[in-house]
Amino acid sequence: MIKFSPESKFFEAQFKIIKREDGTLFLKLENDAKNQQIVSKIFFKDINNKLVNLTKFLPSGWKIIFSDDQEFSTSIHDKNVKIGDLSKNGSILSLLHEFGHAWIAENMPEVANYSQILENYTRDIKNRSLTLEDLQKSGKNPDDYIEITIYDPYGKGTGGSDNDEVWFSILVPKEIIKNYGKAWADCKRKAWAYAVRVLRKLRKEGITIENGLSDVEQLFKEIYSCLKTYDQYFEKEFKDSSTYFTKDKYL
Repeated sequence: MIKFSPESKFFEAQFKIIKREDGTLFLKLENDAKNQQIVSKIFFKDINNKLVNLTKFLPSGWKIIFSDDQEFSTSIHDKNVKIGDLSKNGSILSLLHEFGHAWIAENMPEVANYSQILENYTRDIKNRSLTLEDLQKSGKNPDDYIEITIYDPYGKGTGGSDNDEVWFSILVPKEIIKNYGKAWADCKRKAWAYAVRVLRKLRKEGITIENGLSDVEQLFKEIYSCLKTYDQYFEKEFKDSSTYFTKDKYL
């Protein structure tokens, strides 16, 4: 068992300490086999000195790493969770949300792989070369399509390296965009639901956590704000103003 003694030199060398309004986070830092710094454990001690290991809510086999842009995100392909600024109110909820994406990937892969809806279409070389003239010649209505610029995670850049980013423009049926939006929203909302379940579980166990979101209204206002940004992003990128993420206020 680890003794949490701030006076210990071992403690200072092994943990990154983050002070919060509702308590303190202790991040255990290690290097993986590739010498990449990872966070192997995240402990939270509330203002009443009750301690909980938050990483027990992350499926085994997943890594936690620091984000370069201070944003929280999840990579299903690499099985890692990137963490941002954990000192802010709501950030532990965001962390649990990303843990939710990892949990969904392990337990509900059909939900987690929502991107396949779009990728299955865009990876087809014939679809990539489709033009408006082609649509008109085949009797299809160009208004049923939208041109988007998309990143190809499986392609190689001009340098021929897997690390080179590949972006390309492609005409995509609006129906596929809508199906993608619905599936993406479903995944996001389920990840938030997971975060809420964990938060409620911890509070029932007597852990004072995220007290800036102490009541239900504040909690769901925070989540609804995040869902709204997804809608805004979707409208900007896909020219579709449907409210897939905020169609209602329930998870």
